[in-house]
Amino acid sequence: MDARFSRRIDMPTVLLKTSFGLTSNFIALAISVLQQSLSTTAPTISAQFTHHLALLNHKSDTQRKESLSYLTTALSSTTQLPLPASAILPKVQPLILDVSGAVRTQVIAFIEALPPPTLRENIDQLILYVHAALTHLSVRIRTSGLDVLSVLLNVVGQDVVACPGGWVRTLKYLMALISWPFSGPSSSASAVGAKAPGAGWTTIGTSNLRNMERSDEHDRTRAKQISVLTQLVETGFAPAHPDIAARQILTVTSSWPVVHWYENQLPCSVNPYGYLRLFDDPNQPRDDEMARFEDRDERRDAWERYAERGVLLGVDRAKGEGGAVGRAVGKLEKVLREIEKGED
Repeated sequence: MDARFSRRIDMPTVLLKTSFGLTSNFIALAISVLQQSLSTTAPTISAQFTHHLALLNHKSDTQRKESLSYLTTALSSTTQLPLPASAILPKVQPLILDVSGAVRTQVIAFIEALPPPTLRENIDQLILYVHAALTHLSVRIRTSGLDVLSVLLNVVGQDVVACPGGWVRTLKYLMALISWPFSGPSSSASAVGAKAPGAGWTTIGTSNLRNMERSDEHDRTRAKQISVLTQLVETGFAPAHPDIAARQILTVTSSWPVVHWYENQLPCSVNPYGYLRLFDDPNQPRDDEMARFEDRDERRDAWERYAERGVLLGVDRAKGEGGAVGRAVGKLEKVLREIEKGED
């Protein structure tokens, strides 16, 4: 072959570029971060409290629990709220119905850490969330609602039974959970499946007892329901001022003539003459379910009208059960006997 044709011929190669390709041969000059803040001083307690309060709406269960834990610790370490209660409780109250059990447990600890005056001022809103928890479809959320109600009765019991819906409606929901008959107003509209007034027992408890096995967890839940009902009844019939009897004895023994000054005091209740119904519409019946029962006598009348018969019937039927349920029913029966003895 001729040497002129033995030389290699290099042809230029043309690379085709795709129309959808991305060019990455650039150098970033700066990175922009939204809402950045650098400081040499640590944030204040109020700023941290506000930050964790805003994180209560986070989608992560762990983050909500950790934020509640921080808020509880902050409340326990100070005697004054870092923020007004009107800014704190609206963020915490909905977590009573949270799907996470750890979050609900932390909510109970947070409520226990709140000062009693704060609970008294906001008991009207708290009791609404407690009622929503007691009528929830989830059994665990209903149990958490019982725990919250028990804490409120321990701390501000008189305010719970005296707030709107705190007496009759709470009795209605607790008795519906235990499947005891309640002959109160609008009992047919109960959210937990109660029958109409006079129709007998509710169907929720009897069907469960027939279709599911009697487990220890079920017995503990039922015993807790009866125990909280006992706590509510005992608080409702307790005198608003337990030291009145002691003051009477002190007055009689230490002064003469006897002057019962405490009977001539100005009333401390919100509506002392509400029983006269001077400003109510006579054409509309009174809504006892959401009414205030600030006086012990008013609560006793509502108890006799709506709940006494059903509780006595339920105690009589459950008296023979053993275990935790039997002990809880025994305590309730003892409280009822003391109430009857005190009225005599």
